[in-house]
Amino acid sequence: MYPKQHFACIMAIMKFLVMPFGLTNALAAFVGLMNCIFQLYLDQLVVAFIDDILIYLKLQVEYKQHLRIILQVLLLEVVLPRHVIFANGVHVDSKKIEAILQWKTPRNVSEVHSLLDLSSYYQRFVNGFSKIAMLMTKLLQKNVQFV
Repeated sequence: MYPKQHFACIMAIMKFLVMPFGLTNALAAFVGLMNCIFQLYLDQLVVAFIDDILIYLKLQVEYKQHLRIILQVLLLEVVLPRHVIFANGVHVDSKKIEAILQWKTPRNVSEVHSLLDLSSYYQRFVNGFSKIAMLMTKLLQKNVQFV
């Protein structure tokens, strides 16, 4: 997501998927994101400044109209790598769920790990996920035969 924010661990070089706290360029990232979202209205009725969204106008009667436009832009869905955010909440990206449903039956421990890693990210959206995952987790124990 942010190319210059890689860090090294013992096993690999990692990168953040979201903006972490405490980084000096977090404000610049926010302003950049707001500029992308509001690109049609920049310097006409909105500007992102530090950690604020400023709505400006020439006449007082324009205020409600400008505010309505900006709020409607914010109410539209936003597609993130793993979620779709709507005005009424966070939903799972249906393409990701389809990929899980089309996943081949795991045939070894490594494939079980891969499926568990991918599907466990969505556990908050699945009732009884731990019961389902428990069955797959048992396959990770030593000396378990795959059929």
